[in-house]
Amino acid sequence: MLSSLTIDNYALIGHVELNFTDGLTIITGETGSGKSIMLGALGLVKGDRADAKAVGKGGNKTIVEAVFENVDPSLETYFRKEELDWSAGELIIRREILANGRSRAFVNDTPVTLVQLGYISSSLIDIHTQHENRLLASPDHQLVIVDAFAENDKLRTEYKSVFDEALHLRNRLRAQRREYDNIREQRKMLEFQYAELKDLDPKKGELPEIERQFELASSADEVKARLSEFVYILGMQDTGVVDQLYHAQSVAEKGNFDKLIKGYVSGSQDEALSGKLESMIAEIRDMLGTAEDALDKIDADTSLMDKLSARMQAYYDAIRKYKVSDADELVDIKKDLEDKLSRIVNGDDSLVEMETRSKELNRELKGIADRLSDSRKKGAEDFSVAVMEMARPMGLQNLDFEVRIETGKFYSTGQDIIEFYCSFNKNQKKGLLDKMASGGELSRLMLAIKSVLAGKVSMPTVIFDEIDTGVSGEIADKMGDTMLGISDKLQVMSVTHLPQVAAKGRKHFKVYKKDYEDHTETFVEELSSSRRIEEIASMMSGKDVGDAAIENAKHLLGME
Repeated sequence: MLSSLTIDNYALIGHVELNFTDGLTIITGETGSGKSIMLGALGLVKGDRADAKAVGKGGNKTIVEAVFENVDPSLETYFRKEELDWSAGELIIRREILANGRSRAFVNDTPVTLVQLGYISSSLIDIHTQHENRLLASPDHQLVIVDAFAENDKLRTEYKSVFDEALHLRNRLRAQRREYDNIREQRKMLEFQYAELKDLDPKKGELPEIERQFELASSADEVKARLSEFVYILGMQDTGVVDQLYHAQSVAEKGNFDKLIKGYVSGSQDEALSGKLESMIAEIRDMLGTAEDALDKIDADTSLMDKLSARMQAYYDAIRKYKVSDADELVDIKKDLEDKLSRIVNGDDSLVEMETRSKELNRELKGIADRLSDSRKKGAEDFSVAVMEMARPMGLQNLDFEVRIETGKFYSTGQDIIEFYCSFNKNQKKGLLDKMASGGELSRLMLAIKSVLAGKVSMPTVIFDEIDTGVSGEIADKMGDTMLGISDKLQVMSVTHLPQVAAKGRKHFKVYKKDYEDHTETFVEELSSSRRIEEIASMMSGKDVGDAAIENAKHLLGME
């Protein structure tokens, strides 16, 4: 229930604070007084788009705040999901419109998007306009109405769950089948690619290691040249270091060579020079042997460069061909090709499993859809009777109303297509609602439907915006009684020009404009009992309110 509404600096409204109760609330005012401005402010609460032009001249922003009490507890699930503060006792919605056109929305002081606000407010407030009447002709809206009357929420939720799973699986199946067909069409190419990669036999980490070995092997010529020079210097016959040392050793071994030189060299010479030379020759011969072994190995690995180069080139060609950035990806491609070819040869087990599950879901979906259809057909019959009973006293005494249901494909809402057929005159053939009903007839029919649904489902605060346009007298009185009856079950507000309807309200607000020297301002006044008598009398007789009008107003208000 909407318990209060505060409007600051919105269009022609400077500041308004309104408090509401349950039951039927009446809003009246002359044409052009600003009733639409008040409804526009409530539209902001519903999440309607805002315009910088809505900001009045009394400040740099507009603020509209609505407080709701006894909120539908089913909203709690959405609040938890969206991580919003939840309180069933009181819910506050605030919209702020800045002069530059920017808008902000808050629920319980938490910023929300307009999408979130729209979802939340749809469970709180329903502004019914002439445009909303036209929605009554929409098959989708008609389906929502019949489902609400049939109270088949659990069945629809069950159906939607299975439908979503079946749809998801069907889409996967289509994609899988397309992929499978493509694989079959490309079998020769896949087999060629697989044979090519199988021949290459790529291994993860192999290419970097080959590149490292190739880099080492590519420097072999330089190493070989240096080793050859080293071997030449040490081992060349007659002139090499080893032969020269042998020659020096033979000289040192002749004629007491060590004793002869002792007299010329200070200090003692414990070891003979020939012995030292022998040690040196052994070491140098060892170095020479190492160098010669290295040369032999380099000569033996001359073919390695060719092998490494060919392997690297094979990798590089495959990388370019398969358009990958890393040679390791070739291993994955080879495995993928192997899997695809295996599926062609052996069939796809997952495809068979999905097809089996899809058939199971379709059978389950059909069963639920049939039960949903049955509930709608039963509800449609009772709904048609209830609508006619409610609408006939409002001047639609010849109404013949019928809900027709046809079964078709599976949709997210079921397998049913619902259409309202009606006639408004005796012996008139029924036709589609939008072809048969005038604007006034649509308004009364919608009012009848709202009344029928009010006793069936939890509905938000309903605001009727001049739904009684074009009627008068007894019909107006009956429409007022209908709105009063709805207000026994939920909060109802009616913007009206009819005194018969205005007199039914529990509370009465008047919207009026006042001209100042430099501006015009709209005000909303809650009428006292005496002011209410004056307002209803004015609605009946115009500006000149006489005693008769006052008495008639009291009669309507039950104050005699």
